Amino acid sequence: MILDGDHISGVLSKAKDNVIICAPYIKKGTFLRLVNSVSDDVNLKIYTQWNPYDIAAGVSDIEVFDSIKDRKNSSMFLISGLHAKLFASDNEVWVGSANVTGAALGWSNNPNVEILVKTDWKQPSVRRILFFFEAAIEVDQEIYNRIAKESSVLKEKIPDIKVVTEQVVEETTNVWIPKCSVPEILFSIYSMREGNKYTASAISDAKSDIETLLVPQGLKEQSFNAYISDQLELSPLFSEILSAATSRLTEERGKRIISEKFPEADESELRLHWHVLIQWIKVFFKNKFEVAPASYEVRLK
Repeated sequence: MILDGDHISGVLSKAKDNVIICAPYIKKGTFLRLVNSVSDDVNLKIYTQWNPYDIAAGVSDIEVFDSIKDRKNSSMFLISGLHAKLFASDNEVWVGSANVTGAALGWSNNPNVEILVKTDWKQPSVRRILFFFEAAIEVDQEIYNRIAKESSVLKEKIPDIKVVTEQVVEETTNVWIPKCSVPEILFSIYSMREGNKYTASAISDAKSDIETLLVPQGLKEQSFNAYISDQLELSPLFSEILSAATSRLTEERGKRIISEKFPEADESELRLHWHVLIQWIKVFFKNKFEVAPASYEVRLK
């Protein structure tokens, strides 16, 4: 699946200097998975709010502090009334609705419907939060101990408090690549108009890709195509392929990119994957890219 957590984790892993994570609710397991690939040399700053009731209820984990206090170049800060969610990797900034929880980032069997949008530090509302960062209170052991005690007292006073537990789905290193070699049939399959026009294997592959891309029900064709193209741009493989295609992408270079994601693939498999990717680019990025018919080179229109 193409999940927000996998995407943001990949964005953060590319940081050379600074990573900022800002969210009112942060669960320890999700946080560790999110920053797993961030270099220890990168300056890591966490901004959150610690409401003792939220901690007592398990909505947020105070133990996140234990995970970073011994990590060099790391610090944690509290902002009262925080509601903003922001993930920054150097100058690349993503904002939206997702907290640092398994359900919010898609690492759950019952994920939330969230949104994350790429922006930059120049946007006024994004710049404004920097003032709150400056005024934030840095967490130390004394603050940690005080809030931990307050949340513990709350648990005793409210024995029936509903405690939220988080079960994060198992991490996978799989990179998704389309199965369907005729992506122009996807909408027909999605809207259940296929009839007897397609083979059973084509229908099966199309359904598998639609499910993997988490397509919501009831979309019109234009919205369906737009949704698919947006999801593809978030896919690690397609993202790299499309970025390379801005400066003309040859078949050999395309196959090298694929082989980096699928090192066990042989030449025939790489060629097959490449030709499937080309078909998807033709269908879902036809307004931006074209494929040369003889050389299968992908280039900007």
